[in-house]
Amino acid sequence: MVVDLLRNLGYNDVQINKIINDVSLIKRTDEKLKNSIINVYDFLKDMGYSSEEIISITTLSPPLFNLSKEKIKEKIDYFIGLGFTKVQIKKMILFNPLFICYSIDKMNDNLKNLLDFGYEMDVLLNMIRKNPNLIVDSLKKITRKLELLANLGYSKKEIYIITKTIPGIFSLADETILSKITILEDLGFTNSQAKKIIKKTPSIIGYSKETIQDKITFLINLGFTHEKAIEIIVAFPKILSYGINKLENVIKTLKSFDYTDLELLKIIETFPNIFGLSNDSIVRRIVLLNKLGLNNIILSDTKQLIQSPELTFARYQCLVSNGIDVSMSTYRRIFIGNSQFERTYNLSKEQLLKMYKYEGEMNYGL
Repeated sequence: MVVDLLRNLGYNDVQINKIINDVSLIKRTDEKLKNSIINVYDFLKDMGYSSEEIISITTLSPPLFNLSKEKIKEKIDYFIGLGFTKVQIKKMILFNPLFICYSIDKMNDNLKNLLDFGYEMDVLLNMIRKNPNLIVDSLKKITRKLELLANLGYSKKEIYIITKTIPGIFSLADETILSKITILEDLGFTNSQAKKIIKKTPSIIGYSKETIQDKITFLINLGFTHEKAIEIIVAFPKILSYGINKLENVIKTLKSFDYTDLELLKIIETFPNIFGLSNDSIVRRIVLLNKLGLNNIILSDTKQLIQSPELTFARYQCLVSNGIDVSMSTYRRIFIGNSQFERTYNLSKEQLLKMYKYEGEMNYGL
């Protein structure tokens, strides 16, 4: 009996019922189905899946038992031919084993349609790796999602960026996407701000209302108005992806340099990206600028903190070696664009970093 075989393999009653009642298997004779189960189970075992993973895969996708070992291998070889590694394929099957049951012609058609939209093959493969449903979803479903984003006001280029960053959006219900904009509006963002945030940080679609509200509350508790907190998030929406502990640690690090509460607010308002830096990175930047006598930059031109301390140090030493007295009136030369700096001093960024290696306070008395 098929039931006995599945039970011996470790399936529970709920899993067994789902498999034997699957519409694609219901007409199979006991003997043929038993042979298929054994063959598929053994093949997946040979691929390196554990018994628990095989049970999960086949319960999620009982039609797998309709495939011969040769057919499954053919699909795997197809994906290898596209450029996926065996490790990636293994993870994709765990994510959604049903895609293995589709025909290669169907998957080729989907690839062609997505390439026609403008995705490059390497980008497309990365999207499929993250969301295997993409290679088997109907053209109608994919097109509807693209049209939804277009109707929300996103350009083709913006849609490309959003879907490339979070390909899982193709598997979300339209209502889920639309509700996220509504949630942002309920929290105080304008419609255009909500769309801008999603464009800059598409992963926000997966965040709960509470997660977003927590970040707004955090900024308000620091001393910002609700309006200003909204502006900071719009300027640096990635803040929504950080845990409260990380944000608090950034504040703690800044406070260790004895900045007043007002100065802290100024730093964050001017350069909210500071929440994206590690504590060590913040310390190294501030310590270096203090040692160089350029500590006023931290409050007067905070956005320059985005430049790595290694590059800041190398450029400072380059300017000094060229007889330039670096002060608050000339410091901007340290932060000009790479191409302009290279043209002026005939040194590439790579050459500069190699010539003047920054190793913290050990260099040049720093």
